[in-house]
Amino acid sequence: MIKTNMYMLIVLLFLVLLTVGCSGRRGPFIELGVGMATIVADEEWTVYRHDNGQSGVEHHDTIAATVSLAGNLKVGWGFTEQFLVSISGNISRLSTLGYGITVFHKKTAPTLFFDVVLPLSLYMNERFESEGYGVSVGVGYEFKRNLTVKTDFSFGIHSIEDSTYDFGNFLGELFGGTPGPYSTTTGSRTGFSLGFTINYIWY
Repeated sequence: MIKTNMYMLIVLLFLVLLTVGCSGRRGPFIELGVGMATIVADEEWTVYRHDNGQSGVEHHDTIAATVSLAGNLKVGWGFTEQFLVSISGNISRLSTLGYGITVFHKKTAPTLFFDVVLPLSLYMNERFESEGYGVSVGVGYEFKRNLTVKTDFSFGIHSIEDSTYDFGNFLGELFGGTPGPYSTTTGSRTGFSLGFTINYIWY
């Protein structure tokens, strides 16, 4: 339902922009951007394994660093030429999603601007995804109407919850066989990200 509502909002704002347009930042806008981000995550988790009546525990504590593609998406409304609100996403391996506020220093380009996005944070890697709460703070420069560059610092605190089970042994277990192997993972992750994007704004 949430995704459907977001898609409907994006389509509606596109139609408004095409049919009405804006003379400045006041009114509806859509912003898209691409770039790169460096992510560092402090991870600690424990794996509880069960196999053929045997149990085991593995504990992991590590710091992982990586570089990934980054994206920027904002769909929102400019209440004035300098104050905009939006549904926003700073997207990379460590993403911040939620509500955004953007404040421009001047009414027209070129000008500095600042923005903030909160409250959801997502982290994706090859082992397992995690989600939690976070914030992204950005500073940028609109050097020409519609074109901006921006640097974002993102922070997120996540809980790790993951379970795996060998369903191939499910029927055997139903009929009194030995339970198949399964594992549960619990832990936490604190992530930091520094990203850079080049963005285009339709307004």
